[in-house]
Amino acid sequence: MIAGFLDAYGMITYHTYLSFMSGNTTQAGYEIGQGKFGPALYSVLLAIVFFVGGSFAGTLLARSSVQRIRRLVFAAIAASLKAPNYLLKIIPQVDGTARICELVEYYLEDIDLKGAWTGPGALELHPHALAPVAELPVLEVISATHIIADLTLGLGKVVWATHRESLQDITNTMPPAAIGTAIDALRAVLLEVPEDYPDRNREVNRFLAPLAASVHAIMRAQEIAIPYGSRLEHIAAGGVAKYPDIVKLSLDEIAAEFEGLCNRPGNE
Repeated sequence: MIAGFLDAYGMITYHTYLSFMSGNTTQAGYEIGQGKFGPALYSVLLAIVFFVGGSFAGTLLARSSVQRIRRLVFAAIAASLKAPNYLLKIIPQVDGTARICELVEYYLEDIDLKGAWTGPGALELHPHALAPVAELPVLEVISATHIIADLTLGLGKVVWATHRESLQDITNTMPPAAIGTAIDALRAVLLEVPEDYPDRNREVNRFLAPLAASVHAIMRAQEIAIPYGSRLEHIAAGGVAKYPDIVKLSLDEIAAEFEGLCNRPGNE
């Protein structure tokens, strides 16, 4: 009542709105008191229109933002489901040593994502004959994403087998076409095989010496001087065999020398 009195007093005395609202209801009450029912009706209708319109606009913006965020979350989760997955297939010998130990790459196919949300989660590890991870303690669950989806587990492929033929053809007397194929195959292995896969760098590293020797042999046959500071001869002589951690750097150096060789006039 006091607030209404102050609003009416400000309207009558100072012709202004003291209310923190729009003042339409105050003006409507004042005009009804003056017998001006037409203007009062206009003020009331104006207040209703703005109130309903503002509520509708606010709800629309809120819902659209939620839908946009939900679509972005769905897109991110769908992209993660399409990423490659890796399994280590181990078939032991009768004495317990590994007879087959292969890195297998597989994809999820026919993905129909129906729901996804984050929330509390728990991790339960079950005993397995080949992977005793159940013996590891679960210290903390950082986060959990729950997914409802229809999908197909696709057939896997052995990662090393994908490029095995190209890698087996690497020798120290390869022609330029074979050198380019070998470089592409080694780069694909470094890109596709996880860096923490056992002996990945060491396996790639053992192909670098014959690869560098092939590039070096072509440069000598064409009487091309080895650039100062080049490690091509060092790599060709097996000088990087003890340093598998720099395998990518060494491969890039061989590729740079080979590309320079191919770009020389007359070698297109």
